[in-house]
Amino acid sequence: MNHLQQHHSIAICHVAVLDVYIISCHDLMPCPSFVDALLWSCHSRRLNVLSSVEMITCFMDRLIFVKNSSHSTSHESQSCHSQLKEVKAYKILSEHEDVKLNTGGLATLTAMDKIYFLLDW
Repeated sequence: MNHLQQHHSIAICHVAVLDVYIISCHDLMPCPSFVDALLWSCHSRRLNVLSSVEMITCFMDRLIFVKNSSHSTSHESQSCHSQLKEVKAYKILSEHEDVKLNTGGLATLTAMDKIYFLLDW
């Protein structure tokens, strides 16, 4: 945790990098709820995900949904949380090399690929 920031009397934790390793998602709560909990509790700038292709796809879908929902929300009705402005996804190829992914690029993922998301709040 880097620091706590006050927003309308609610403390929101900001984490620079959050590592998420999900080995088995069978017992995990529904993915959208899990991703929402991570987003709103940590407001991370970088989200590293190591999991199954299905879980990574779920993360990507939910992050894009949250970003698009943030853009369509009127200023008057915005929640007290910061709005997600941008999401970029990358696949780590090696220690010094990665490639940007788009929704179509998810088809190239294999089990336990290392993916990270850059989030702009």
